[in-house]
Amino acid sequence: MDVSVLQGLQLYYQCTRDIRTHRLLLRGAHFLAEKEWTAEGIFYYYKESPTGNKPHPSKPCYLEPLAFVYCQTSDPQILDAGLPPLPLPRGR
Repeated sequence: MDVSVLQGLQLYYQCTRDIRTHRLLLRGAHFLAEKEWTAEGIFYYYKESPTGNKPHPSKPCYLEPLAFVYCQTSDPQILDAGLPPLPLPRGR
């Protein structure tokens, strides 16, 4: 799933409140949370252009649509997809 699709669905839904768009956004976010992870726990890479040789992570761009969907659904799977486990500082 391309990040621009989720962002576009989110913006379109926010402007129109079209229920079909909302359903597609929810389905896309759930697909992302279930299917687009690597073994290392990060999103798959995509290329800047079809001829570009520099893949870059698209994860930061996914955060806003995932946060929006989480606010709509309270689904912990969506939250986990947007916020993978990070090393937290331990107490002193």
